[in-house]
Amino acid sequence: MILLMQIFTPMTYGIAFIFAGVIIRLIIGRNRFKRRVGYKAYKYPNYAASEIIPVLERLFNLAALALIVLGIVFCIWG
Repeated sequence: MILLMQIFTPMTYGIAFIFAGVIIRLIIGRNRFKRRVGYKAYKYPNYAASEIIPVLERLFNLAALALIVLGIVFCIWG
């Protein structure tokens, strides 16, 4: 039990949050790059997808940024 308390410290959670945030941002960037067909032009299967996907990308990027910031806070104050 004490070993588990030593493993799951705030520093561990901070590193995990930073790692998860960076991975999410990389996945979103990779998918955005694969969708690019020309100079700042993106290819979507239909109009609804062209309206919904950028909004979801922004929301997930904000969530990933929040994870990174939270991870840094846990690393500093943990």
